[in-house]
Amino acid sequence: MKSLIDYLAGKDADSNLTSRIDAKVKEAIEKSLWRKEYMTYKEHMDQELNRGIEIGRILTRFEDGMPIEEIAEKSGITVEAVKKILEEYKMI
Repeated sequence: MKSLIDYLAGKDADSNLTSRIDAKVKEAIEKSLWRKEYMTYKEHMDQELNRGIEIGRILTRFEDGMPIEEIAEKSGITVEAVKKILEEYKMI
């Protein structure tokens, strides 16, 4: 019991029980960090997916003959941004 109380008070694990508790605490911290990294990665991938979908819409609208100014308005971006995308995909 003394080892557990000492461990909870911030001292190093010095018994079989406190060593196992310490290992589980470290494991939980690692899982928490991994979960945070995964969520950050997932958020980034979701943003990239949404960007890809929007670029696809822009390219399709251009191929369908929609004027660049109208594409910009419907997409909520500037005419210059639409032109940059079209240039990047060698549409203009």
